Amino acid sequence: MSHGSRRYRYVGPPEILAAVRPDAEGTPIGSPEDLASWLAPMDRAALRHPGGFTGPVVFRRCPRCHERNLVKDDDFTCAVCDAELPRTWNFDAAPSRGE
Repeated sequence: MSHGSRRYRYVGPPEILAAVRPDAEGTPIGSPEDLASWLAPMDRAALRHPGGFTGPVVFRRCPRCHERNLVKDDDFTCAVCDAELPRTWNFDAAPSRGE
């Protein structure tokens, strides 16, 4: 392994690794070219990323204290000040300091 590169162990389903890259155990990826080379068999096997997370991740900014919140279990309550969080997306604009 060259100086400054890292090794990452594949942690996905073993049957996908075996089908796509049976020789991939410990393959170093140190450059964009290495990554493209490692991903090429996945493209040929027509394996695609699902395009999102397994479960939805919902974020809201608190209108009272402006803290960023991760909404869990449909609880739209600010974790810092207990204010009700909006049900619609509100991260597009930075909060004004006068609010």
